[in-house]
Amino acid sequence: MSILHGSHPDRASSTFDIESEFQTRRISKATLSRTGDDVLMRRAFATCIAIATVAIALLAPTSAPAAPAAPPTCTPADRCCKVCNEGQACGDSCISRKKQCHKGRGCACNAAEICSTEP
Repeated sequence: MSILHGSHPDRASSTFDIESEFQTRRISKATLSRTGDDVLMRRAFATCIAIATVAIALLAPTSAPAAPAAPPTCTPADRCCKVCNEGQACGDSCISRKKQCHKGRGCACNAAEICSTEP
């Protein structure tokens, strides 16, 4: 059996015989078979990765998902239990602007957040 091999260092010919290669380099057929299996496994793995990449690209949405609706920029006054003019809203009450609030959003509102009632 001959294999095309353009840059074999030991021969000027562009082909060489595999059986003589076994004898020259003392490569066992089992070693060559294992190496061949490794190459086949690597090619199969690369093929699987390529197929998965194409499948993901085809299944991915073509447009960006719709952005979630932005929260309203103001709060109606009737939803606020307290309106904080000098301090800041913190939970259900107002605290100094110098302090940090450690409570979640409550029913108190900052004056700047109240929707204007003017038409």
